[in-house]
Amino acid sequence: MAAVAVHGQKDHWIGAGVSAVLLDSDSICIGIVTVLDVLLYLTNHTRHLHPKNQSVTSSAAPANFAITIEKTRVADIVGQNPESLSLWVANVQLPLKLALEPLAKGVHRFLVPATSATNAGSNYQICTQSDIVSAIASLIDVEPDRFSSLSSAPISQFAAHNPVSVSMSASALESLEMIAQMGVMAVPVVDRDGVLADTLSASDFRAVVTTIGENHKEIQLVQTIVQALADGMTVGEFLGILGTRRVLKGVVSEEATFRESLHKVIEWRIHRLWVVDGYGVPIGVLSLGDMIRAFREVL
Repeated sequence: MAAVAVHGQKDHWIGAGVSAVLLDSDSICIGIVTVLDVLLYLTNHTRHLHPKNQSVTSSAAPANFAITIEKTRVADIVGQNPESLSLWVANVQLPLKLALEPLAKGVHRFLVPATSATNAGSNYQICTQSDIVSAIASLIDVEPDRFSSLSSAPISQFAAHNPVSVSMSASALESLEMIAQMGVMAVPVVDRDGVLADTLSASDFRAVVTTIGENHKEIQLVQTIVQALADGMTVGEFLGILGTRRVLKGVVSEEATFRESLHKVIEWRIHRLWVVDGYGVPIGVLSLGDMIRAFREVL
């Protein structure tokens, strides 16, 4: 899970975006906390407490960091990423075409209240772009004739051109902050020749965040990464310390068809495809939002 919805007491919190839908008589949705929110909050908090090059004893650091994690409220984290305060809510009976609109415009997920539930903290489901893309793929497979023109169209018709990229030597924290401000989920990482080398995504940090527990070794690992980010760790170092160096997936040519691309993101469980030229240089990006928008236009 990359995000959770946050609710608070009615009349004490302001609802996020169009989310003034009450979960029950006392609660209201106030936003979403994502992995990127957690990462940016912990890093900025560490940078404030321990400025770069300030010495911190090895025994005190994990303990102090554990206290920070224990005392941090969810409300402190909401809003690190602008999307966290832009929570969309859709009724379970909403027609699919209408539900596609916000997702086609860059919203990554929306809340679907389930009125039959009794617990205010669990009476909702989150519908993501990935859920919708999987449903689209199923519809296209069931009705191939109806969507034949879309299925066979080259993705160059739908992809955004000239994506913003970062180098391996760029600041990892500045790059993650850029991802948050741009409202995207990832950026391509290129080598010295501008050739696609990897992908920088806050979700790479998810596996580390989920290890946080009472074990000080686990907490120390997270603290080490967060402190390194605050101290100016590069993108290459960030990817290396997380162990995310891997065979690069999510790369296609301009000639790839919409249907081929649709099944690739589902098979690889990724959120975008980098479009590269004959030299491996990223020249475009096809996001899940682009796919949803293309599908919505043919309905």
